[in-house]
Amino acid sequence: MRRIVVDTNRWDRLDQLEILKDKENLEIFLLDGYQISFNQLNIDGHVNNLAVVVGMYREIFDVDVAFGIFVHKERGNIIVIGRSGTNGLDVGNIMRALGGRGHPAAGSALINSVNPDDVFQ
Repeated sequence: MRRIVVDTNRWDRLDQLEILKDKENLEIFLLDGYQISFNQLNIDGHVNNLAVVVGMYREIFDVDVAFGIFVHKERGNIIVIGRSGTNGLDVGNIMRALGGRGHPAAGSALINSVNPDDVFQ
């Protein structure tokens, strides 16, 4: 069993941990034998290290791929960050389809003026 230690003293804002403890918006799907997790969180202002948080989230919930969907209502945009621990799913390709960038293990996209529920589609 892996033990993950979160050192919150190294982070600028504790609200980065919200995605780790908010299980209400957690959805895990099984696709071709891979566990894929989606979690949506509303954010205000700038939150540092979201990519690190999504990576930790993937490890803590022990899924193959994790996507964090961060909704910034004030700015009218959505940040999608994906992290993969498997060679079978290319997160970079998924992010390019959303207008972002990445490589097989990680990627992100900034989407303007879209309904957060549409991102799941």
